[in-house]
Amino acid sequence: MFGFAFRNLKSRPLRTALSLVGMAVAIVLIVGLISCSQGIRKLIKESLGQVDGLVVVLKENPDLMLSKVDESYGARLQEVRGVKVASPEIWTAAAQIEGNFAFFKGTESYKYAVAVVGVDPAVASKIERSAIFRRALVAGDYLPEGDPDAALISKEVADQFKKEVGDSFQAAGHEFRVVGIFQTGSMFFDRVLVTHIDTAREIRGIEKGQVSAFFIEPENAEDLPEVERRIENEFPELTAHTPEEMSAYASSWLERLDVFLLVITVLPIVGGAVAILNTMLMSFNERIKEFGVMRACGWTRGNLVHLVLCESAYLGLLGGVLGILLGYGGTHIVGALLAVEPVTPLWLPATCLALSTILGMAGGTYPAYKAVRMDPIRAIKYE
Repeated sequence: MFGFAFRNLKSRPLRTALSLVGMAVAIVLIVGLISCSQGIRKLIKESLGQVDGLVVVLKENPDLMLSKVDESYGARLQEVRGVKVASPEIWTAAAQIEGNFAFFKGTESYKYAVAVVGVDPAVASKIERSAIFRRALVAGDYLPEGDPDAALISKEVADQFKKEVGDSFQAAGHEFRVVGIFQTGSMFFDRVLVTHIDTAREIRGIEKGQVSAFFIEPENAEDLPEVERRIENEFPELTAHTPEEMSAYASSWLERLDVFLLVITVLPIVGGAVAILNTMLMSFNERIKEFGVMRACGWTRGNLVHLVLCESAYLGLLGGVLGILLGYGGTHIVGALLAVEPVTPLWLPATCLALSTILGMAGGTYPAYKAVRMDPIRAIKYE
């Protein structure tokens, strides 16, 4: 039965190919969306895993790029029991590097943009466990005090623009002097430029005396939850985030995006099922006389249903295999362009194969019903 069904599909190669493509497109989208989403989650988790502290922002505006906190909170946060360092930071973005505007670079736009992080070198130099950029220095030194034009850039950015320690580097309309080059191994942190807090304030355009957030390093890492509770109790207008909370916050947004994108894939999924339905209906109409002869030769209604469902299941299964292969290759190409390593969960291929097969059989249900209702004598006489 299975061999016979497969040979029937091979006898109509063009129609079969179109049905396979229709199903494959839906599976490619599912594989691509889930793999890229999982890759971004992994990147966020690994990046935040290097952080051993709290980020304190205004409760009403927790976005680092938009948050504004009075800088006077720094001295008060420093007095909270268990706090070792309360380092003010200003976060903003530079979408123009060395005369290149990210908006005009298409899929490589991320290569021409960096996050600008402004710190007070005198305070930030006291951070030990979470001194991400200072620990990752591979050339030069950390930011000196009193030099607003000094900057740290990643090795990735330095290699891209052929910069060395001592060279000038232009970003966000400001001329920096590279004093150090770091390599964290995180795609997120390796797209950061670290400079003096006053320079970052000027780039972002906020008033003197305001910062984006405070980075809190506790005296003991195990006291992090307790320090978080003390800060939020003493300053109810502020909120403190642990790395786990920041990761969960980012994941919640990704989950909403996943739902939205998966809803979009419903259309090609339905399209794939309709393509199989169309193929099977056309096949049925072309083979009415053949089915009548088969019934006259002893085939039961169940045999015909089995044959039609086998053919539609084959279309779904083969479309799923094609979609998985194309989706796997496509996500790695997109990942290379976006510098994100896609992660394909072990359950995803099996789920996609099951889904495509079920959809294929669903597309063959109506033709199978017509085969059951067919009168053998009339079918033989059908012209």
